[in-house]
Amino acid sequence: LEFMVADSGAQVVLREGDLAQTAALPSTAPDIVVTPGQLAYVIYTSGSTGRPKGVQVSHASVVGMVTALGPELGVDPGARVLQFASFSFDAAVLDLAVTLARGGTLVVAQAEERGEPEALTAMIGAEGVSAASVVPSLLGVLDPEQVPGIETLLLGAERLTEQVARVWAPGRRLVNTYGPTESTVMVTAGPVDGQGLPPIGSPVANARLYVLDDRLEPVPVGVAGEVFIAGPQVARGYAGRPALTAERFLPDPF
Repeated sequence: LEFMVADSGAQVVLREGDLAQTAALPSTAPDIVVTPGQLAYVIYTSGSTGRPKGVQVSHASVVGMVTALGPELGVDPGARVLQFASFSFDAAVLDLAVTLARGGTLVVAQAEERGEPEALTAMIGAEGVSAASVVPSLLGVLDPEQVPGIETLLLGAERLTEQVARVWAPGRRLVNTYGPTESTVMVTAGPVDGQGLPPIGSPVANARLYVLDDRLEPVPVGVAGEVFIAGPQVARGYAGRPALTAERFLPDPF
């Protein structure tokens, strides 16, 4: 936390107690202009491969993500979506932005419900949750028959195994996804029927994915390469790391 505060140059920190007076504030939006290229947020990677990196995501990228993943999550006005991910994890951005922008209701899991499968199951039923974006490992401690109201499950951040897909696919819409923090949460999505190894799906709306060699040339089918992502969901770069940004965020040769 100390590293993130220092590295980001944050000048203001809002504490939970500071929010108690918000009820007295105007309910209308402030009269300011937000442009697509402005920063919406900076979120830090885990640092598992070195020093944590602050990924800079613009408002245009968030709008692109909402446009692309709203239909995948099945959020329409009146939908009730589970908010399970920690707000230090970029999946929370998906839940928050997609649900509220498309007229849904966010059902926020509390600490007890995050730690106790029985409590989470009870809350999902009581609150009428109809959709959720979660990691596949969470499904390993839940019973699909106990949460029949969930019509759509969007899975990501971990590998979805064939076993979990086979158990959870019947009777609901199961969507597998893939995407690094640098591409605003998720950039592929596809339905999973529980038969065979679950694919990661196809590029979402406006995203483009390529499998390239070390010369940035497309590799043939069956030849190993690296995934490159293009489109409006690609972040602006790493905060305060121009050399690393230049190394990882390349001009699009296509």
